[in-house]
Amino acid sequence: NKKFDRYTILKKPSGGESQRLKIARSLYQAYLTNPEVIIMDEPDTGLDYVTFKRVMKNIANDFPKTQFIFTSHKVNTIKELGFDIQTIEIP
Repeated sequence: NKKFDRYTILKKPSGGESQRLKIARSLYQAYLTNPEVIIMDEPDTGLDYVTFKRVMKNIANDFPKTQFIFTSHKVNTIKELGFDIQTIEIP
């Protein structure tokens, strides 16, 4: 049982772990500043289906008054979560 503190050096995080850390860092900043709108560029990158659903549900629950705009290629997952979808087609 290894004990960790703030000086412990961990292995390099995986893609999904790294993405979750980035999301957590940005949401912590949002929590401190309470913005009306948050824009996220493909927050689902590197996350598996189950983790992405859990992250998005937590975001929706933790920031009920904040509008989120994010890009994603996982349209079916976004629909499944009940988010409003707007598509932009670039000719």
